[in-house]
Amino acid sequence: DLESVILDCLAKDPEARPHDARILRDRLDACEAAGGWDLEQAERWWSGRTRAPRAGVASGPRTIDVDVGSRMTAAE
Repeated sequence: DLESVILDCLAKDPEARPHDARILRDRLDACEAAGGWDLEQAERWWSGRTRAPRAGVASGPRTIDVDVGSRMTAAE
């Protein structure tokens, strides 16, 4: 369900995306994983991460690849 929300946010057609922040919040709140973490848990998790570049890792813009091909319908 979370993946569906994310893919809708990335939709090429702006009309297919959530129309405002309230709709997005409601859809995220309805996800099975919602409420799994509280603010304290999130802060603990983030405190263990660093923003400084690691040795041997290039800094600068980062990208991710998302394979949406397997999720497309025949009409797309």
